[in-house]
Order: sequence, then structure tokens, then C-alpha cells
Amino acid sequence: MVVAITGGTGLIGRRVASLLEARGMMVRVLSRNESAQFHWNPDKAQITGGALEGVDAIVHLAGESVAGRWTDEKKRRIIESRRSTTEFLAREVQKARIRPVIVCASAIGFYGDRGDAWLTETATSGSGFLAETTVAWEAALERLSDVSSRLVILRIGVVLAADGGALPQMAAPIKLGIGSALGSGQQFVSWIHINDLARLICVAIDKTLDKSAIITQDLSGIYNAVTPLSVTNAELLQGIAAALGKPFFLPRVPALVLRMVLGQMSEMVLDSTRVDATKVSSTGFAFQHSQLSTALADLLGN
Repeated sequence: MVVAITGGTGLIGRRVASLLEARGMMVRVLSRNESAQFHWNPDKAQITGGALEGVDAIVHLAGESVAGRWTDEKKRRIIESRRSTTEFLAREVQKARIRPVIVCASAIGFYGDRGDAWLTETATSGSGFLAETTVAWEAALERLSDVSSRLVILRIGVVLAADGGALPQMAAPIKLGIGSALGSGQQFVSWIHINDLARLICVAIDKTLDKSAIITQDLSGIYNAVTPLSVTNAELLQGIAAALGKPFFLPRVPALVLRMVLGQMSEMVLDSTRVDATKVSSTGFAFQHSQLSTALADLLGN
């Protein structure tokens, strides 16, 4: 099987590529690096000739990082990058005359700030920039249904990884002994261990690509890519402190201070999104890291 990955040099893409190769798949990473074997630049409508030839599946992860202060220009790039890369990919797949399985990243930001309500895939979209972005993102992704044999959209939660993403940033002040909960600390965080996410993406490509569970039907449509057990912000940060053997006793950082420092981007840490994983669990997919304590021990243990 030949699998192409957009955004394949990022945190998730690297782990997925490694896992697919370990399972005997041929992986083509589409990179903006002009010296890469498979170069692509959707902004300039450039792609290496034959990059999609004979491709059986595509994992579409490309898009501007949401990290960084949300200036008007940054927000424009976040939304436009998701729309433009998806539209370019759809055109190139059609030109290549292939009908691959396409697995796409989306985000639980779709739901916005929803308190303690459990959110299934049928829940309506929320408000705020992340929700606005994700709604536009998924509208673009639906275009891929016309050029794919099967389309899977994964609404990904907070990805916990040792080598990038949110976890090292959350762990940094705790390592210095100055960690504390953010805002009320009671906002829900829906998370997933990066290895479970990579396994889920593989299963979404082909149900036989993971031997730890018996999955009887190929995935199709939208799934929440989170573990079954959401935690509060305070529980997450206390868990990190425990895994690092560090104290966790300082007063919470007030929401007002976070809004002053982070601006609109503060919604990333203040929004409460309690996401239901029943749909993905009902496929037979088995999370290897569903407990926060064991996930953090795996990622932060010495």
C-alpha cells in the first residue's frame, strides 16, 4: 500500500509515517521543502510530478499552526491554509485519476466552550475563533468526498507527546516549581496520547493495520479522536506535576491575566470541551493510554 501524507514533517505526521513504515507501507511525505523527494507548495500550485501516482491512501494533516499570538494576519493564515491546501489536494487527486482513502485532521475546537456537556459528533458547532476555523475547515474537507473512495475526518483533541505540542509547554513551568492551574481550573480538556492517535489514523486508512483490536468495519465519516476520559485543566496539570515528581500548590492563574497575556488565543486554554469518544470506541478501537496517569508516566517518566 502506498500512503501520501501532507503535513508529514509535523509532530503527528512524523509519528504516523514511522508507524506506517513499520507496518510495511510505502510512505510519501509531501513537503514544502523544495529539496524533498515529494515537494508540494499549495500556495504556488506546485507538486512533484507523479507524487500521487498509484497512491492508495492520503493522510491530510497540513495547515498553519494555531500556536502564536492571533493577530488578524495570523488568523487569516490559519483559516486560509486549511482551505487552500484542501482545495489544491482535491484538484491534484482528481488530476492523478486515483480514488484513495483520505483521512483528514480536524479539531475538537469545532465545539467551542461548552462547559461540562458531553459532546458527540452530532453536537452543533460552538462559537469563537477555533470553532469558526474548524467549521470552515470541515466544509473544505467535505470536497474530498468527491475524489475519495472513503473519507474519514478526525476531530483531534489535545495531543500529548514528549517531543512537541502542548505537553512540553505545560510541563516547563512545573519543572521549575511554578506550575498552577489556569483560569478556574475546572474547564475540561479532551486529550489523546500521540501513539493512540497515530494508531487510530492507521486504522482509519485500513482496519487491518492494527492488531490490538478487532475492527469489523472500515471507518467512514467524522470521529472524535480523544480518549474516553476527559479531565479538568487542574487535573491535567496536577497529573503532570505528579509524573515529574514536582509540587503543585501555587494559586490559579486568573482568566483575566491569561486574556491580557495571550489575547484571543487564551480560548485555547480557557474553553471547556468535554468530548465523547463512544463512536470511535464502538468500532473496536482499543486505546492503549486511556488513563491520564499512565499516559503521562509513559511520556514523562525517566
